[in-house]
Amino acid sequence: MSAFSKNMLLRLARGLYRGLLYAYPPEFRSRYGVEMSQLFRDQLRDALSNQGILGLLPFCMRTTGDLSKSILRERCNLQNMVGMLCLAAALGFALYATYVDRHNADEVYPTLMVVLVGSFILGVLRPRRAWRWALMLGLGVPFFGPLLTLPARLASPGRWAMLAVLLFPGLIGAYTGSILRRAVAGTKAHETGEN
Repeated sequence: MSAFSKNMLLRLARGLYRGLLYAYPPEFRSRYGVEMSQLFRDQLRDALSNQGILGLLPFCMRTTGDLSKSILRERCNLQNMVGMLCLAAALGFALYATYVDRHNADEVYPTLMVVLVGSFILGVLRPRRAWRWALMLGLGVPFFGPLLTLPARLASPGRWAMLAVLLFPGLIGAYTGSILRRAVAGTKAHETGEN
């Protein structure tokens, strides 16, 4: 194998590896990406110089397997699991708000209370971008309404206008929860800083 071909092969493999590193969460990639790329480059060079081109295939297969397991482990960490649980809870609150609305066709306040409390809880659990919880719960009622055959006021073409009514308490709840969570975290940080 010529030096030019060997160099091109090394560049191609390193480029592919760097591309695969984007499958990791950004925090992990920024913390360990440079070292991982360096280690891969060194091991690739060793495999190529010790075993030649035939040693490259087993090395790449082993590296791909290790990379896949590592990416899966990093993607399924606690933060991602909490995020998925919060998403499931948001859908659950939206379904429950739809159910409550179905059984309270004359009153909107019970539905608003479910949206307010649900978005507050989700805002406390995941304060970053709290507006998404209000939006999910607010959109959930008109979206799930036809699925659960809601009364005429939601089954009508104007059911999406209810989004404005539901979005306001959802935003209040989500941002109240978010502010409360950040205030508690700030107080704890302040207390540990003084000790």
